[in-house]
Amino acid sequence: MKRFWSLSMISTMRLTLGLCLTATTAFAQPDASSQKTDSTELSTERIRLLSSDRPWQTNDGTVHFQGRRFTSWKGYFGDREANGNNDHRCGAHAPAQEVLDGALAMAPPSDCSCSNTNPTAQYDPSVGLLRIPCVVHVIRNSSGTLGDIPVDRVISGIRILNEDFKAQAGTNGANGNNAQIEFYLAEVDPDGNPTTGITFSNNDTWYNDGGNYFNSLNWDPSRYMNIYTTTAGGNLGYVPFLPACGSPGSASDRVVVLWESYGENAPIGSPYNLGRTLTHEVGHYLGLNHTFNGGCESGSCTTGGDLICDTAPQGSPTFGCNGSACSTPVPDDNYMDYSDDICMEQFTPDQNRRMRCTLEYYRSDLTEPIVQLIELSLTGSVPELVSPSGPTLGVRITEIESNGYVDGSARLNYTTGSLNQSVALTDQGNSVYSATLPELPCGAQLAWYFTADDSSGTTRRLPSAGAFTASVADSLEEIALVDFNTSAGWTVSTTATAGGWERAIPSTDSTSVDTCSAPGGDADGSGFCWVTENGISASACARDIDGGSTILTSSIYAVESPDTELSLAWWYDNTSANNTEYDDVFLIEISGDSGSSWSQLAAISNGDSAQTGWTTSSWRVGDYVNVTSGLRIRCTATDNDPGSVVEAGIDAFKLVALSCDGTPVDCIADTDGDGSVGGTDLASVLGTWGQSGQGVLGDLNNDQAVNGLDLAIVLGNWGFCPE
Repeated sequence: MKRFWSLSMISTMRLTLGLCLTATTAFAQPDASSQKTDSTELSTERIRLLSSDRPWQTNDGTVHFQGRRFTSWKGYFGDREANGNNDHRCGAHAPAQEVLDGALAMAPPSDCSCSNTNPTAQYDPSVGLLRIPCVVHVIRNSSGTLGDIPVDRVISGIRILNEDFKAQAGTNGANGNNAQIEFYLAEVDPDGNPTTGITFSNNDTWYNDGGNYFNSLNWDPSRYMNIYTTTAGGNLGYVPFLPACGSPGSASDRVVVLWESYGENAPIGSPYNLGRTLTHEVGHYLGLNHTFNGGCESGSCTTGGDLICDTAPQGSPTFGCNGSACSTPVPDDNYMDYSDDICMEQFTPDQNRRMRCTLEYYRSDLTEPIVQLIELSLTGSVPELVSPSGPTLGVRITEIESNGYVDGSARLNYTTGSLNQSVALTDQGNSVYSATLPELPCGAQLAWYFTADDSSGTTRRLPSAGAFTASVADSLEEIALVDFNTSAGWTVSTTATAGGWERAIPSTDSTSVDTCSAPGGDADGSGFCWVTENGISASACARDIDGGSTILTSSIYAVESPDTELSLAWWYDNTSANNTEYDDVFLIEISGDSGSSWSQLAAISNGDSAQTGWTTSSWRVGDYVNVTSGLRIRCTATDNDPGSVVEAGIDAFKLVALSCDGTPVDCIADTDGDGSVGGTDLASVLGTWGQSGQGVLGDLNNDQAVNGLDLAIVLGNWGFCPE
């Protein structure tokens, strides 16, 4: 019999939990209607009030906190980390002892209470799949300029949850343990209407995580997991309470994530850009404590610490990837530690059982168990490239129950443009099913997913949301690969009085690295890189940039295709504890005419590489310049007045282009083969406009439809094809 703690019983407890930073502040916020669009119109006193207890982001994107101003959330977090304050990683905290005592006094017995875990076999993932409907409430500022999340990134957040909670093969979560808990965007809203499971709102106060927005926006929290993207009160994320210790099903029952750290390739950047903030907070939502809860206390592991016996006690959280613990193994790869996103990769078996117990006792209306009859998994890793001559893609379909798979139902669904297509998968034996696609357009982006039906009538999908993607090409043509063990023709010009660029093996002394935030090592392991004045500082930070700029300019590279990808590793830090100003900007620029004119690739402010390490960024050349006489880049690091500690580095420069049997990808628009893209090629598209099917002359991207995508290919490649 299913046991549960009813909402009426819980709501009478009126527990006041200090589980999130935002819930514990006496923070008077103005109504949304009184917010001004231009933060320069806000008085100093108003800024002080807005920023007195937690940060507030104004409509120009600046973050204000206790009289200080930061240009971004990353800058704000970097400053707190530089000063030894890391509480922003998660705003959820363990309940106070008096709260535990009250919860225990009023709660019925359970195997996953505030102070106890009994991970019996009835909660094992093998019992069956549990599916949770989700609604994501995207909250933007009043003008909609901050907080907007594209739909595909919203979907990616749910996909990453499934990768992590189900330990899906071929994903970042593959090394974990399958909890048999699945998440999906709701398909029906509380009124019974079809929905995407995503809502959008514009409100300054709500955007800054104030004003009890959840009272207005929530979908019945007993039936939906409500996810809100806001500024999260100055955290990466939080939940207001653990379900056993709070009021599950109440309006305030929710998961909150900083919008910049939500989903795949989150704009906040490394180390919080892989979507694991949501995984961590949903762990809390399902009853898990931090792995370091309770420190190294002794006693029973089921009633102390994090209440989990297969996670080693920790005296303190992990920051970065290498933590410590009171015993082994160190849980620095656990989703409930504070590790960087890239290091998180598992819930333990006992954590999985506690989460499933939480669903049974405290969230009994949120999900119903589904007997899983088949499971879809990848046969290998997702390829970076697929052949234009027709790739073969496969999936493994494992029958969990005998005769669970419906023969002939497996399909490969794919697209290279606007037209979605589907082909049947063929049984190759050993539970592997595959299909070979027709010829694909070189240079296109292929997206695909697999489906199969089980005998209950349920269609299973891999991935559960979104799609796998790969570029269509035979190979990557390497134009340049520079590790800077030689200068490679790169040159330096400097107006600064000190701290100019030099090629060196970075110094590793503590003054340079710990005090002055210099790299302490190169990015690619070759030894050398470009850094701003290398060497041991005789006095504090004597070798950083001072009084001007230092410019590093590349040699000239021959680039033919606009689809060429440029990538490099960069280091930039001006958040040293010695600083009082963080207004210096590191510029990375590109030229397509050998340096006669320049376009901006990146402008990095509030650099915090001392915390985040080297960052590798990449850009498609054609998105920024039309290469006419040669490609160059330049990197400018500056120390503006008033002076501050500024250190920079450049390494691992690459130029690669997609290639199909030696044919540049950008000549697919040359329909008549005359070596150029012009009027005849345009006429081929316009003359077959609206036609569909294979082999249509104007179908340049081979998606079996002639439309605006094909027109864009012609116009985007107008002129002579490269030789």
